[in-house]
Amino acid sequence: DALPETREVDGADVLTVEALAMRTGISGDEAQELLDRLGNDRAAIEQAARNLKAKRRS
Repeated sequence: DALPETREVDGADVLTVEALAMRTGISGDEAQELLDRLGNDRAAIEQAARNLKAKRRS
């Protein structure tokens, strides 16, 4: 049985940081900063990462 995916993320987990970075196109350092700043709210972190990448493009 697979564990259910929760809306929370563990910012201390290196794999979580790298997965966020790869999925959203930001750097690992940027991903860690977002996790540190926003805590474990997956939706807020994902949105902030997308906004960060969009801001870099413009």
